[in-house]
Amino acid sequence: MEETVNSFLGLPQFMWEGIFNIIITMGAGLIIAFVTTFYLKKKDEITRVAGVILEKRVNSEQEILDFLEDLAFHKELHNGKEKEWLTLLKEYEITLPHEPYKKH
Repeated sequence: MEETVNSFLGLPQFMWEGIFNIIITMGAGLIIAFVTTFYLKKKDEITRVAGVILEKRVNSEQEILDFLEDLAFHKELHNGKEKEWLTLLKEYEITLPHEPYKKH
């Protein structure tokens, strides 16, 4: 009778304790792996979306820059008030990026 108490299905008690410890350890490991995988997938998706947004921001800012550059280098028709505007700018000590247009 004592032999049946110390063994179950032909394996001694310490073997069953080892088997249960392995099963518990593997179960905990699988749960941690599942949670970690889910978290990393979510983190990867957030990083991907942030990258797409950043790429679109860079592209839109480049388009804005190109547009502003085109505006900066357009031809102006003179209306006769250039000298007044130049005087006004000099009064407020604002410098021009280029020399004022001089008529010859």
